[in-house]
Amino acid sequence: MNEHRGTLDPPVHLMDPFAGDINPVPVGGCDRCLAEASRREAARDAGFVFEAVDASNEIRRHPRHRPGRAGGSGTAVVGPGPVHGTGEE
Repeated sequence: MNEHRGTLDPPVHLMDPFAGDINPVPVGGCDRCLAEASRREAARDAGFVFEAVDASNEIRRHPRHRPGRAGGSGTAVVGPGPVHGTGEE
């Protein structure tokens, strides 16, 4: 009565999140990639790991950069943003 009828689904293979280059090289001549490289270096020096990973992902995304991440002037902004809910900005 409790016979197995059918087959199991094939196994799911997930990508390794640590596979690939963790230090992508900025594309030469791309101001955005150079700004992200500066932001990544400053974030690593300051101990902001998430910011460094975000900048590396943005370099890896070249030429499909997301708008408004590092600023067009090439200056890097590192650190937490305004504190919400305290009235200070």
